[in-house]
Amino acid sequence: MIRTLGPVRFLEAIEPRTWALLHDLGLTPEPLPAMFASATAASGRTHLAACRWRIGPPAGPLADGRLVRIQGVSSEIVNTMIFPAAPEEVPVFAAELLVFGGCPRLVFIDLQVPGLATERCAQVAALTRELTQRYAHLPGREQPPTWAIDYSTGGYFFARPDRRSTTDELLELYAEYLQAWRDVAASARPQAGPAAFAAARALREYKQRHLEHSPGRDFLAKVFGADWAYRFLHGFLYQ
Repeated sequence: MIRTLGPVRFLEAIEPRTWALLHDLGLTPEPLPAMFASATAASGRTHLAACRWRIGPPAGPLADGRLVRIQGVSSEIVNTMIFPAAPEEVPVFAAELLVFGGCPRLVFIDLQVPGLATERCAQVAALTRELTQRYAHLPGREQPPTWAIDYSTGGYFFARPDRRSTTDELLELYAEYLQAWRDVAASARPQAGPAAFAAARALREYKQRHLEHSPGRDFLAKVFGADWAYRFLHGFLYQ
């Protein structure tokens, strides 16, 4: 579990909610090198904490999850990534939330499908399309960068909210997308073969694309230093 970084913040609810939703699949915390588990900017005003967990039974894990929380004086960023062990059967869960002054300012959540089998893509598309329709009333909906949705079925949620009243709804939205991921993962039936190898290659390409295009790369380099940011992204977040 991530330790508390200063005063309790809005997005601290994300981690326990994530654990609660995935607990029945089996969660095992994974040790992290100290340099990745926590970091403080040279200014002393920005702090990062991270955790990693294996999802599923030890003999046949379903996925590998990571959660990163960055806290500044008046801002907080949470990034959750769950990478499947069998990407031909299970999608990637991707979520990023930015809160400033206690109000959500950016939200991106999606189940992404690098290498996912066609019938499983249809299942993911149906689940996420229902969620986007259910939460269509939330303000600030925008079109995300193209690179961020290259592996989406179209059921992503991307918004720049402008009302404090949406915070509880956004937490529920996160939980519903995560529940959808959990439902797909729980029904996975991984099989070895050419499709599995091709899906694994697609997942590697997906991670590389994020390494190349994610704005988090420049942000982390600016705040924590370029060398640390490179090691963090390559050795942990998109490993």
